[in-house]
Amino acid sequence: MRERCGAEGAAPDPSVSPRPVPARDVHNFMVKKKGKFKFKARSGQMMEEQERSELQQREHKTRKAQMRKAMEDPVKEQDEMEKWLQADKYNLALQLEKITRNMEMEKQCYEPQSRNTETREVLMRKEMEDLVIEIDGIKSKFQADKDSLVVRYEEMTRNIQKEKERYDHQQIEFKTREDQMREEMQTLVKEIDKMRETFQAEKDRLVLQRKEKGENLEKEGSELQRQGIEARKTQMREDMERLVNNRDEMQTDRLMVQLEKKPRKLGKEKERLELRQQETEAKEVHIRDEMEMLQNEMKQFQADKDRLVLQLQKEKERCEGMERKHRI
Repeated sequence: MRERCGAEGAAPDPSVSPRPVPARDVHNFMVKKKGKFKFKARSGQMMEEQERSELQQREHKTRKAQMRKAMEDPVKEQDEMEKWLQADKYNLALQLEKITRNMEMEKQCYEPQSRNTETREVLMRKEMEDLVIEIDGIKSKFQADKDSLVVRYEEMTRNIQKEKERYDHQQIEFKTREDQMREEMQTLVKEIDKMRETFQAEKDRLVLQRKEKGENLEKEGSELQRQGIEARKTQMREDMERLVNNRDEMQTDRLMVQLEKKPRKLGKEKERLELRQQETEAKEVHIRDEMEMLQNEMKQFQADKDRLVLQLQKEKERCEGMERKHRI
């Protein structure tokens, strides 16, 4: 023990400041000793060193008492023991000062990290608040768009219903008018047939009259008279046939024109109704497309919402983890 004390030499002057720690040692120390768990380990080590020092002091006191009793020169032994104890005390003080200085440096290095962590927490909290505000804005905009589309859909549905009712009413009117025109056409056909029968009966009656007159003239007149009568009969027959044919053609042409006009009118009405039906179907297809687009937008908004919620949860978990590390 005396040799160790002699090798270490005399105690240095307390007025002289300790040698500064090199930057390389500080860097190595920070690499090896960072973290709060290591800080606690260093504190425990200091406590162990202090307990060991107290134990050594008790042992020294015990040995001092024994040596006081055993040795003949107690004063000299006491001086040597005091020097030895003073040297140990000074060494322990140096170690304690070094450990304290290292702890202070570690604390100074940890404080910027703590401030950076707090700054990042404030920024992350602000970003989370901005995300929440953005989500609320998106929700409000989506709700407004949804309400507008719902109102438009209801209005278009009402218009389609009105168009459908009007189309059904027009279909009923068209069928009614078609039935009426069919009845009129049938009536016209019956009238034409009746007129033909009348003309045929009149023609037969006139032919019969001419035949009877011819027979009478043949009986009464001579051959010349019969020839004249025959010529007159022929002329009358031709005139009658021409008259009947002209009358039949005029009446038939008039009826055929009426019959041709009515189907054309019905065809135009039918084409107009079919065109309106096609427009109604096109409107229904357009409304279905808009509803599909609305559903797709709702799905996209739900996906964005889930993604933002997941991102907020991750940021919250990361902040909580950093806070737990800071507490440790």
